[in-house]
Amino acid sequence: MKEYIILEIIPTSITNGEIVQLSAIRIKGLELLDRFDYRLNEDKIYLKELVEITSYDKDLFVYKNTNEEIIEDFKKFIKDTDLLVIDNQYTLNYLSDINNKKESIFKHLNMEYSDGVIDKIITKYNLSPSNYIVDLLYEALIYESNNKIEYLDYYDETGNYIGKTTRDEVHKLGLWHNTVHCWLYDSLGNIYFQIRKEEKKFYTTASGHVAAGETVKQGFGREIKEEIGIDIDYEQATLVDVVIWKMDRPKKDGTIFVDRAFANVYVYELKDENIKFNLDENEVIGLVKVNAIETLDLFKKETGSIDATIIDVNNRVLQRKVDFKEFLVNAHETALGKYEDVLKKVIELTK
Repeated sequence: MKEYIILEIIPTSITNGEIVQLSAIRIKGLELLDRFDYRLNEDKIYLKELVEITSYDKDLFVYKNTNEEIIEDFKKFIKDTDLLVIDNQYTLNYLSDINNKKESIFKHLNMEYSDGVIDKIITKYNLSPSNYIVDLLYEALIYESNNKIEYLDYYDETGNYIGKTTRDEVHKLGLWHNTVHCWLYDSLGNIYFQIRKEEKKFYTTASGHVAAGETVKQGFGREIKEEIGIDIDYEQATLVDVVIWKMDRPKKDGTIFVDRAFANVYVYELKDENIKFNLDENEVIGLVKVNAIETLDLFKKETGSIDATIIDVNNRVLQRKVDFKEFLVNAHETALGKYEDVLKKVIELTK
């Protein structure tokens, strides 16, 4: 699961002043891992009102004599972790020498930065006011995640758009909707399978529902980002096929999970051989890179093994043989029926 740093800076000036206080927390998913609370020594702060503003909980902060000392320790704390920032101009100014990827935290809360935005967050999520802005933002992320409802567009059986509703309703009523099956390959004719955490089997590089208002290709890019943690130019993805998918499955509570989907299968050439993946460890425990021709031959035989490159959650690489039985094939399927078209497309594109 991806880690982020949420941070807040209190400076003496919006341009060339000093950092009076820098607070940050490290989170993984919604789990709080660590925190960083530093201040400039009071005798180094020339604005009396800022001394008063930052006079709370003195024993919980580390004090330094210079901004350089604070930033140096902060760089050690964040390492290469992505930053979720309050995207006002002075925050970005003070972080200009830090090369970590920066995102506005407000995008994760479906809000935009504005004057009084913290008061709006307190009201929206019914939070108690606090001096620790990073903690308020963290609480808001938890509320947003817990209350997030996924909406899907739904269609008639010929693909004509009807409207949108919740994912639960789609599967309760058996409404037709779009899913996307995302495959990555390279110029040498290798294709990437993910190792599913639950089944410990090899499956599509990434896959999922296409959200309401989203194009199929946008869904492709989002699923790749969410499950294996890389950004791609999803508009360059190539369509393999749209598979009509029907399935009714009993659930543990006695209800029926009704699936009626247009399964959009796309492939995308991964050109950076040295790219680092950031796998969603809730779903994915590794990637398997295999040659498409060898894999197709294996599926025709339905027995045996082939050479593979295994990439784990820490981007460590292992070479080993993988067996036919390690690939995910459901009871009503064959490996060839499930994967043949995408393998042939990769072979065609890399001749």
